Amino acid sequence: MDAVQEFVTVAVTSPWMWLVLLLVCALDAFFPPLPSDEVVVGLAAVAASTGAPALWSVVLVATVGAVIGDNLVYGVGRWVGIDRFAWMRQPRAVAAFTRARGILDRRGAVVILTARFVPIGRVAVNLCAGATKFPRTRFVPLTVAAALGWAVFTVTIGALAGTQFAGQPLLATGIGICCALGLGLVADRLITRRLSGDRGGRRDGDGHDDAAGPGRGARRC
Repeated sequence: MDAVQEFVTVAVTSPWMWLVLLLVCALDAFFPPLPSDEVVVGLAAVAASTGAPALWSVVLVATVGAVIGDNLVYGVGRWVGIDRFAWMRQPRAVAAFTRARGILDRRGAVVILTARFVPIGRVAVNLCAGATKFPRTRFVPLTVAAALGWAVFTVTIGALAGTQFAGQPLLATGIGICCALGLGLVADRLITRRLSGDRGGRRDGDGHDDAAGPGRGARRC
């Protein structure tokens, strides 16, 4: 076990680890199953448990990777647009895109900041933002803030686990990842419930159920 822990300690201080961290955080924006949260938490747990690497460097690299990924997804959405394919020009799709853009205009900061903590949600939001031509001058600063908040949050989880199990990086990593998964599920449920409540409130206020109309299409965006 001591040999394994020594290997982990050496591995996380390798210069290649930073490239791996950057790529995982960036590609996670396209492919949510990539374990970016777990990688960040695990690295932070080892850092807090052994003293290397510096936690601020983990936050920095994770933030940069997340910002790159989110903006690449935005670029894909902007390239595809909202009328490239025939189905996008159907009345329901047009109404869905219009509604999605309206939500981003009214609550763009809340939506983008919140979506960063929901793997599939951030892909959908970033694609919609690009497709509906949400201003890049607003999108970029919001993704930087969202990525920084996400990185600080995940690194904090790992650091807390690493502090509790100093000198035991494997145990700290395992516990940190379990905590991150649990908190991620809770956050996903809370955010989904909040958004569902907002949709319910709008239906009551409008006097009809728009989920059967544009709302349903908006979720496909």
